[in-house]
Amino acid sequence: MMKKIILSAGVILVVIAVVLTSVVAHFAKPVVAGQLEKSLKTKVRIDRVQLGFPLSITLINLELGDFAACEKISVYPSILGMLAGKIVLNRVAVTRPVITVVRSPDGTLVLPQPEQKAGGPAVIIAGLGITGGVVTFIDKTVSDSGYALVLDSVNIDISRASAVPGSQKVLFAISAKVGNVQNKLPGTFVFSGWVDFGPKDMDGLLRVTDVEVTSFAPYYGSVISDKKLISGRLNFKAGVKAKNNDLAAVCHLELGDLVYGKAPLPEGSLGLPDVLPGALEFFADEKGVIALDFSITSKLDNPVLEPKVLQKAVMDAALKKLSNKPPAEAAGNIESVVDQFKKLKDNYKDLFKK
Repeated sequence: MMKKIILSAGVILVVIAVVLTSVVAHFAKPVVAGQLEKSLKTKVRIDRVQLGFPLSITLINLELGDFAACEKISVYPSILGMLAGKIVLNRVAVTRPVITVVRSPDGTLVLPQPEQKAGGPAVIIAGLGITGGVVTFIDKTVSDSGYALVLDSVNIDISRASAVPGSQKVLFAISAKVGNVQNKLPGTFVFSGWVDFGPKDMDGLLRVTDVEVTSFAPYYGSVISDKKLISGRLNFKAGVKAKNNDLAAVCHLELGDLVYGKAPLPEGSLGLPDVLPGALEFFADEKGVIALDFSITSKLDNPVLEPKVLQKAVMDAALKKLSNKPPAEAAGNIESVVDQFKKLKDNYKDLFKK
């Protein structure tokens, strides 16, 4: 008799839980959509809201205006965090997000502007997972219709390295395919390692493999060559380390399989200042590969990279490589590079200051 009562009570509890979950999910949908619209200042659409056991909230087919859409986003709140007066999300999992970022003709990014509320509870995300994402960057500073770059198969995993309370060390792994909308064989981007935001230390490795150089044609201008580049492959590796907020990246860059057209570059190409117009091709080896090693420094809490700093680092590496060539081989290169740099002297006097 007792066994039957317990079994019946269990079934009843399950039915009640299912009904309550369905009711809460039904009423939660307009509430969640309304709060998101209010916070992000953009139109929000959600197919449905699911509640999971022991505690999870999943939004199915979420759309945020023209900015983003995703098949599913699940959040896993921490009960202990709530009891401490904080919003702690043990993990946020996003499935197949599609994001479009537009850069307007004046250079500003068209992004939702979240509403900032003072005095609200702190929000802490302890883990983030993104799978199968697509990010399209449309740059209307290049043309009226916009120049599109695409990150496909975006996967991101960020998690705490330790369960010790107060630890600020996190592990990260980011990967994507890189190219423009015309690339049939996009290259890959992988960045992984760890960051400790307490002492501001970091150790990571970044790799860019077999990316089609011409995907970035509007930005490099004539840095590689004065001739029009039809195709080429970019490979890049950087060991990124930080100690006490001092950030340093030891970089190795290779440009290979470079194929040039006969026509010169069109005038008025957009992008980085042409600090090295037509110069880099003079540092290619006998196989036509441009390989350079250089270092860049910055701060972990504010990793700013000025174009002139990058260009100076690359040029220093190029000149060092040139100095190691046999005199007869380097002579013609030096003469051509010097002629080009004479034209730049007035515009970039401060570039080579120590």
